[in-house]
This record gives sequence, structure tokens and C-alpha cells, in this order.
Amino acid sequence: MKKNSRSVSLGLLIGLFCGLPLAGWGQDKTAPLSFGTASVGSSNYVITVGMANILTKKGTNVTAEAVGGADANVRALKEKRIDMAMLNSDSVTNAFLGTEQFAKTGKVDLRILVQGQERYNYILVRKASGIKTPADMKGKKFIGRRRALGDIEKVTTAMLNAYGVPKDAVRILETAETNEAIEALKTGAVDGACIPGGQRASNLMDLANDVDMLFLSFPDDKLSLMLKEIGIPFLKGVVPAGVYKGQTEPIQTTLLLLGVSVRHDFPEETAYRVTKTLMESQKELAAVHNVGKEWTMENTLKKPPAPFHPGAIKYFKEKGVWTPALDQAQQELLKMGH
Repeated sequence: MKKNSRSVSLGLLIGLFCGLPLAGWGQDKTAPLSFGTASVGSSNYVITVGMANILTKKGTNVTAEAVGGADANVRALKEKRIDMAMLNSDSVTNAFLGTEQFAKTGKVDLRILVQGQERYNYILVRKASGIKTPADMKGKKFIGRRRALGDIEKVTTAMLNAYGVPKDAVRILETAETNEAIEALKTGAVDGACIPGGQRASNLMDLANDVDMLFLSFPDDKLSLMLKEIGIPFLKGVVPAGVYKGQTEPIQTTLLLLGVSVRHDFPEETAYRVTKTLMESQKELAAVHNVGKEWTMENTLKKPPAPFHPGAIKYFKEKGVWTPALDQAQQELLKMGH
């Protein structure tokens, strides 16, 4: 119902007097939850914005914020600059255990709400570079490092090792975000890059339409070597032929699952509402982006990289999908995090 000018003025005065944030006034009496995600234009960003809009429409005020890669979002969660984050399972695992890229900063007591979206590590090269396989990368310029996304360097290193290419034989460059890497490929400033994205990443579609690109695919023997080196939680991923311009064969590469994570002290009732809303909005999510169909209950309960939040568990029990095996895994994860 539309407020008259007098009630709006009164509301503003009350907000100022009480020191309350005014964002979301009239819809919510508190500031919106900040939902951190990846670079603008990526499929991760698009689906996060879609989730924020769906949650807000259904009663939980949420705004999406492009923080950067998953590792940057973990740090933002830890520092309480955001309330929720779109994270890949590698970042969640290492943050929760305080290992690898989080060994110096220590453990982050994360909890999972939902998960499921597949996030591939694409290896793209300009056809003009002459690169047909990673064995051809000696002397080439390749974007294979990003501070905000530790898995980029892991996959790059494992790829070069699998093909017997010394790391110092390739000029490994670093970018701050995906858009910067894509622009470098467009202009020819680099020969190739490791870029994260969904199965039908719109920014990579645009890139393939603008420049003759080759999406490298790893045969089973090389992919097995890579997966053995980088370990859990990386999985084998296959992108069907014909998704990107000029891509006539399926792409075999590594993938991670994406999920929505929060701090352990995130309010239980809010966690329940967010989980319930996202799990029961499959059609709306699929309408936002093709990857929306991957946010299923089956994928959510698959190999959680950290414990589920009690609010999420409340919803799973309500739906009758919380099993003894999941409960045992939950207890084991909680022990590992302490």
C-alpha cells in the first residue's frame, strides 16, 4: 500500500532518531542482507542477483554485491563486510579447515545453506596463438593467477605439470577479475587464460563471438593427473559440444560446486527462510539463468564442504531429506573445524 507524504516523513524521522539504516524502509525495518558474489557479468553474478531479487520479493531483503572471487568473499564474510556469499567448494573447504590459501589467516567458521551450481575452470586460448594443447604454451603469455580465486593457479599449475611444461617456461600473469582477463584475450594482450564460469557462461559466449577462441579439453589420462594433484573437492566436468561458437567437441575440464555460505552465527530463522525460499524457487532461478536449474535438493546435499547451518537443517528435516548419513557427516565436519 502506498504511503502518504506524512507517513514517509515520519518514517524517515524515526529512522534518523533511532540510528537505523534507511535502506529497505517500507519493506523491511532492518538493512538488507549483503550477498557477496563474483565479478559483474559472470554467471555467478547473474544468478546471485537473481537469488537476491527472489529473496527480496518473497520477504527477505537482500542486495547482491560484486566483491570478486570466492577467496575475496570468504575474507569479506570473515570481516563481516557481507552477510552471505556465493563460494566455490574449494574456497569453502580451505577456509573452514584453515588450509592452503587460508593457512596464514586461520579457520573461518562457515556454514552452508544451499549448493549445486557447477563452476568450470575453462582453459581458453586465442586461435591466433597457435596453441593446440597445453604442451604448446612454452613462451606464451597465460593468465593463470588471481588473488581472489586460489583455484585458478591450482588448475593452471596442475595442467602444466600434467603436460610436462615447466611453470617458469610460461609467462604466468595475474588479473584481479574475470572481466580483466576477458579484455586481455580480446585485445590479444595474452595468449590464453584460465577463466571460471558456468556451463553456458554469457561472458564467454560474447568473447567467443568476438574473437576466434579455442576451449581446451583434457583427455581422461591428463585430467586424471590434474584431479589427483589438486584433489578434493575438484570434480570432472563436461560441457556439451555446441555451447560456444566454434566449439564442435565436448569440453572436459575440472569443476567445483558453488554454494551459498554464511558465518556460523548467522540467525537461524533467517537461514531457514533463505534456504526454504531458494529451494522452492527452482522455476524462478532457471528463468534468471540456465544454471538456475542446477540448484536442486540433490546437489545441495552432495558432498558438503563445510557443515550445514542449523536453519538449513531445520528445513531439510521438515522436507524429510535429512538422513542419518548426512547427520554423521555433519558431526564429522564440525569436529574437523574445531
